[in-house]
Amino acid sequence: MAKLNDIQIGSEKIEQIKMANKYPIDKVGANKYLSIQFIAALIDNGGLVDWSTFSAHERYMKLCEHYDVTPLNQISFSLFVVNNFNIEVKDKKAFGKKFRVFRRFKMVQDGSGRTYKL
Repeated sequence: MAKLNDIQIGSEKIEQIKMANKYPIDKVGANKYLSIQFIAALIDNGGLVDWSTFSAHERYMKLCEHYDVTPLNQISFSLFVVNNFNIEVKDKKAFGKKFRVFRRFKMVQDGSGRTYKL
């Protein structure tokens, strides 16, 4: 299993810090904590947005395998990403084949306090 200070996969750690605060290790356990941190690190370093859900999950699986961490299955992985980050899954078609892609979106608040997706 990876050591907790070994999970920095790049210089930016914005999402990693957010997830560490939202899912502390003492509440979710070391394995799930590391799994969540790997997902956040991939997002911080551009390794997930604009990738197909299958390819992004494969990258995540390789990372978990390398550090001997039990990964989330593909459905749980996609749901976790969509529910915890400003990322959605969009259908895309290329070369006559349909696949699903992670896309980032912005949340904008208007003067009345309502929030909208851009």
